[in-house]
Amino acid sequence: MSDPTAAVSSEVAELESQLERLERFQFAAEMSDSRYYTNGRKARDDAEIKSVRARLDAARALTK
Repeated sequence: MSDPTAAVSSEVAELESQLERLERFQFAAEMSDSRYYTNGRKARDDAEIKSVRARLDAARALTK
């Protein structure tokens, strides 16, 4: 049987990594894409980051 705590901890680590990557890419896009705020990409990125944060918060809650 697999350890559920280990699985949740692994998911938390994966989500933290994904969130860091998304935030880094968003920052780079803000600096390099002059249309970033007007072409809808910022809103899509914000929504994706918000979704990952919600999943991360839920996974962290399971570890408490």
